[in-house]
Amino acid sequence: MKFFEDAVLQARKRGHLVCGDHYLCRRTPEATVLILCDGVGSGVYANVAAVTCASRLYALLEEGCSLRAACSMVAESMHRARTEEIPFAAFVVARILPGGQYTAYAYENPGPVHIKQGVAAACEQRFLTVQYEMIAESAGMMEMGDALLLCSDGVTHAGIGGGYAMGWETQGLVGEMNAALRRGLSGEALLSHILHTAFVISGRAYWDDTSLALATCREARELTVLTGPPASRADDARVIAALMNAPGRKVICGSSTTEIASRELKRPAVITGMRLTPDTPPEYRMEGVDLITEGVLTLNQAMNLLEGGVDLRAGDGVVFRLCRMLTEADAVTFLVGGGQNAGHEDPLFRQLGVKPRQVIVEKLVECLQNKGKLVAVRRC
Repeated sequence: MKFFEDAVLQARKRGHLVCGDHYLCRRTPEATVLILCDGVGSGVYANVAAVTCASRLYALLEEGCSLRAACSMVAESMHRARTEEIPFAAFVVARILPGGQYTAYAYENPGPVHIKQGVAAACEQRFLTVQYEMIAESAGMMEMGDALLLCSDGVTHAGIGGGYAMGWETQGLVGEMNAALRRGLSGEALLSHILHTAFVISGRAYWDDTSLALATCREARELTVLTGPPASRADDARVIAALMNAPGRKVICGSSTTEIASRELKRPAVITGMRLTPDTPPEYRMEGVDLITEGVLTLNQAMNLLEGGVDLRAGDGVVFRLCRMLTEADAVTFLVGGGQNAGHEDPLFRQLGVKPRQVIVEKLVECLQNKGKLVAVRRC
């Protein structure tokens, strides 16, 4: 499975406390979307314009607009900003599908740079007229090891007045990237080098807000969590097979679910730790599964740790290890059984604030998505 790991570096314009560029990355099972907006001017006003532009672009995509339609609509609205007192922002947006196919649109901003087999090249652009404005379209395919760079014009305009009549421009950026790639730089080290070079050629100052975002294609670290028995016993074998055939690490949260897995796989589930304290759920061991523990209580405790910003290296209990597995994974799939557990109807659960399985899984999904994880839920 391909995963598109993103990294971003930004520098504020000289003399300002706030960067006028704004970067946004959102991942869903359907696509990874990268948005980089550059607000006109600098400082707080520019930042507000950039944040507004990025939020609107993503909201349009969430509403079901195609990328081209969303970019066209925002570019059209920016035409009004040229003559009216409303925020103006340039932007570059890339949408990468799970297979690696990508489409990018740039408006008043440099187009993307594609790194393939260790060589950087500016993406070819096709220009589209949108009412009174123009946007540039690029497309391509990312394979393992490829990367896609987005930047604001603070990068390509670097050097103006310092020996570069029109600034560094995309050609100069690509040349410097290739020199750095030949020296083995990649990821954040490459971004840091490019940002510093832009600073140097501009007379050791940033004369504009300067932003770089890099999406690198690599193999995903996958995790599958099975919690709760299926709604129908007839589905037991199918659901356990789905867990065992899933790539990456595997977790079972639920004593009843563990019994089903043991029966279907004909493997014993041996209890390895049961101190019977509120903060230490029982733990089991079974061949082929990386972590097995209690269900709803464990998931609630894991949510509390993740939400509370606790140092996950501070403990070695089963809840801490589950949290580390969730945060170390790039892609998490929850297999959520629809079977009912009568024990969860006990008023004590509500008294203790223990959320039901369906509710706590939804909260975990939201939490992990906010951490940049690719999360999917499959009901069974």
